[in-house]
Amino acid sequence: MVSLSKKIRSKQPHCIYCGGLVLGDSVDHVPPKGLFDGAWRPKGGEVTACKECHAGTREMDDVAGFLSRIFPNPQTDEQRDDVVRSIASLARNYPRLVEELGPPEPADEHAAGAATFVANGPILSSIMATFGARIGFALHYRLTGEIIGPAGGAFVNWYSNAQRFEGNLPQEFLATLGPDYTMSQGRKNVEGQFAFAFASSPDGVTAYWATFRQSFAIAAFVSQSAANFAAAHPDYVARPGFLLGYSVKHLGSWPGINGVPFYRPYVVKRSWNGAA
Repeated sequence: MVSLSKKIRSKQPHCIYCGGLVLGDSVDHVPPKGLFDGAWRPKGGEVTACKECHAGTREMDDVAGFLSRIFPNPQTDEQRDDVVRSIASLARNYPRLVEELGPPEPADEHAAGAATFVANGPILSSIMATFGARIGFALHYRLTGEIIGPAGGAFVNWYSNAQRFEGNLPQEFLATLGPDYTMSQGRKNVEGQFAFAFASSPDGVTAYWATFRQSFAIAAFVSQSAANFAAAHPDYVARPGFLLGYSVKHLGSWPGINGVPFYRPYVVKRSWNGAA
């Protein structure tokens, strides 16, 4: 009997996050199972990754899993248990992130018992930008069969549910998207937990919009040519290999990752010749 991992890697032997230049020896589940109730989601969305790229994904999955449960409030014992585990993992493993988020503040204008925290700090912003690029690379591969090559990349924005409540989502962009899709297996699906839509432009950019419950959304613009993102600062464009060495636990520490305390695109130490 052939394992799922071997099946995935037999169809695509190369890591989709490294521009197709490196053989993969792992399988990444995108979206991660930890973001779903009871850690169950339909099959599909598995992609080939190398060990080095896959190594840092579990940490960002912890954070994304926590954020995905912000709203709506849990309704079942299973959902409440998931929230408790998620908060405990965050507090135990990522103290710098918890410090950045700060203590929750009441936000009763949206829902009874609701609270807000800082969602635009450099640590969380780095995590979500990297998570969003991973979503973009993986969705693009799953839908088109294309690996984003060495010349390509992804430009990412993420949106909190506070922005949604305040009417600050990119409405003009959303109007260009096709229908929403979710994942299903037999009679079960994850509607309400995960959905995505996409649209392609004539210049070779494909836009993906992914929502996780009513908690946050990712907008990922991917292209085989990073020249399509020339108007964006290069530190805001994820290029193949962006997951190599990424570690949430090192964010906010010194020297951090490769000497950078807040991983790209938020604080970057540059040499005099402009190279990172």
